[in-house]
Amino acid sequence: MSKPDPDHYDARIRHFDKGQLLYAAGERGHAWRVVSGAVRLNDFAEDDVRFAGLAVAGNVIGLETLAEGRYGFEASALATCLIEPWQPVDETELRGMLAATTRQAADLLALRAGS
Repeated sequence: MSKPDPDHYDARIRHFDKGQLLYAAGERGHAWRVVSGAVRLNDFAEDDVRFAGLAVAGNVIGLETLAEGRYGFEASALATCLIEPWQPVDETELRGMLAATTRQAADLLALRAGS
């Protein structure tokens, strides 16, 4: 499956099989909502791949593109997944999504460091 063209906003839902790359860090693009499945986000430091996050149905990935135009992380399918382009309707929706993403990141960190 080809990657989305970042200069052409397209409302199509995209399908990815387990292990398939959704997008790479540094690429231009836009935000996506996970419709089904699970997505792993990776960060790279000193030639090492580090787990950076997990997204499941209802989560939005690639929010950093709204400010920077480029992906800050690599995203790959942990399981077969569907994603669709996401654009906030208004500032309230964007704030809510940012707050939900921050809460989810804190919960994930608690799971990794918890007893």
